[in-house]
Amino acid sequence: MAPASIPVVLIPGWMDTASKMEAMAKHLKKQGFSPVIVSPQPSDGSAPIETLAAQALAEIDAQLEPESAFDYVGFSMGGVIGRVILHWLGGKKRIRRFVTISTPHRGVYVAAVDLAACSASDADGRPFHRGAEPASRRFHRRSSPLHLDAARPDDSAAREFCAPHR
Repeated sequence: MAPASIPVVLIPGWMDTASKMEAMAKHLKKQGFSPVIVSPQPSDGSAPIETLAAQALAEIDAQLEPESAFDYVGFSMGGVIGRVILHWLGGKKRIRRFVTISTPHRGVYVAAVDLAACSASDADGRPFHRGAEPASRRFHRRSSPLHLDAARPDDSAAREFCAPHR
């Protein structure tokens, strides 16, 4: 059994709502974890990632004690939101374990064409995916071949239809 005192924050991805994470939350609860689903909106790419991250962190603080530790699981864009929390919003002090599932850490070509939210940049103007490094060896990445929300950056079909983000 996992310690119930450490919550696991679950954040869904692009075009998703809290319902996307309900099955995972149910499973984690059976295993003794304390899942908390946070679903910043809008998740359609119309809001900047930084805005969604601030919104997610505010909701995390509202559901947990502010400054309390938690584990983080982000699906798709939820992983990118987590990276903003981790690196830009002080999450390194609070996040014990950081797990992403099917997150486009290297960016997506669609971001260059249409989704300003997915093409966030750091203070020096570099694309976000180049400006943030994992906080520690606790950083986990798992890709799924069935995740269809984003084109792989090296996908030749995506290059034909979309210009690369620079």
